Amino acid sequence: MPARNNLGRTLYDLGELDRAFAEYRQAIRLDGKEARPRFHLGNALADRGDLAKAVAEHREAKP
Repeated sequence: MPARNNLGRTLYDLGELDRAFAEYRQAIRLDGKEARPRFHLGNALADRGDLAKAVAEHREAKP
C-alpha cells in the first residue's frame, strides 16, 4: 500500500526507525506483491547494519 510505504519513508527520514520499520512491514502485509516497501525496508536494515536481513528483503522485492 503506497500510503504505508510513504509514511515509512517519512518516519525513516525523521529518524523514527522503529516506527518506519513497522510501517514498511504493514505495507508488505497489505500488499506482498509491491516491491517498494521491501526495497525500502532492506535499505533501512542495511543502514542499521543488519546486512543479512537487508539482502533477504532485497531478494524478495520483485519489480
